[in-house]
Amino acid sequence: MRRLAIGLLGLAALALAACGGGSSSDVQRANRGEAPVRLAQRADCPRIGVLADAADLTRFTPGKGEDLTEMVVDARVSGVRGQCDLARAAVQVELAITLDATRGPAAQGRVVDVPYFVVVTDADGEVLDKQVFQARFEFESNRSRARLNEESVKLMLPTAANLRGSAYSVSIGLQVTEAELAYNRRRGAR
Repeated sequence: MRRLAIGLLGLAALALAACGGGSSSDVQRANRGEAPVRLAQRADCPRIGVLADAADLTRFTPGKGEDLTEMVVDARVSGVRGQCDLARAAVQVELAITLDATRGPAAQGRVVDVPYFVVVTDADGEVLDKQVFQARFEFESNRSRARLNEESVKLMLPTAANLRGSAYSVSIGLQVTEAELAYNRRRGAR
């Protein structure tokens, strides 16, 4: 289980007030490329979504070009589920991320690591925090596809009388290089 504590220096000066208790929200799924949705449509929960340009990662052998025979791994964020709970002076968000990968012919060995990130932004789109994690895919013999279910990330987002959880957006994506981003944009959405 991965944990991500969001430390927002700009909010440190705010006197955090209790926002009351609350129960768990229903789980919402944000699919790749769709507009972010609120968790359980509650006004006090952040919006979550998958960044379309970073929903896929196709990694080739460095310096060898983009030929299929040089593909190391092709990965994608295939789903995100979230739960939002109100706590004293904070909103707790728990994400379960599903990742899929296809092992390419240029992969060395049966284990491939794929970096993914979770980023928190404010209402203006300013990045408040970003954490990068490694998803480890272990491919069984004679299998070229693997799925990681429920990669878990927990967030604690501070709130105050004038700041609610809905002031945040949480985005998930694969940590792509500039070349991989350009490849995604040339290829288009899948």
